[in-house]
Amino acid sequence: MPSGAARIADASSIAELRRRGARGKPLPAGMLGVLTVVCWAVWIYLVLPLVSLFLARLDPVTGRLDYCSAGHPPAFLLRAGGELELLSDGGTLLGVASDSSFVSGSVEMRAGDVLLAYSDGILEARNYDDQEFGFDGLEAQLRRAAGSSADTVLFSVLGAVQDFAGACLQADDMSLVVVARL
Repeated sequence: MPSGAARIADASSIAELRRRGARGKPLPAGMLGVLTVVCWAVWIYLVLPLVSLFLARLDPVTGRLDYCSAGHPPAFLLRAGGELELLSDGGTLLGVASDSSFVSGSVEMRAGDVLLAYSDGILEARNYDDQEFGFDGLEAQLRRAAGSSADTVLFSVLGAVQDFAGACLQADDMSLVVVARL
């Protein structure tokens, strides 16, 4: 049997899903609204940390990417022509308040475009000189790897972060997601 907090979170999320569904809130912003209710209910009862999230849905036929960021660093969309777009539409961290509101963004991914979503641990990776890898390091490495497969971009970026940090212990996790449109 689930704990009291889990039952409350489950009941809250179902009620919130129905409420938001009735308003016709589009995904993924509607989903983040539901998730923040769950995180808030669990946080109140269990004192858990807040959560950031980048949620996206890509239509593989049209290339339409609907996304929503909940307090997450903006995802990079590197266009085939070299323009860089920061995908930051969304709202606050999940669990900040049960009535948090989120907005979805939408872009079209075209052939040769690369989407890079990452955790803040990538940006905050430090070297022996106490310098952070940062947005500039991430953008530079993404541009160097542009035109490659998603796997190559992922390992190129991760390798650059590891080379930058050397053997320094890192304080945060490092997560990457790469989507390349062919």
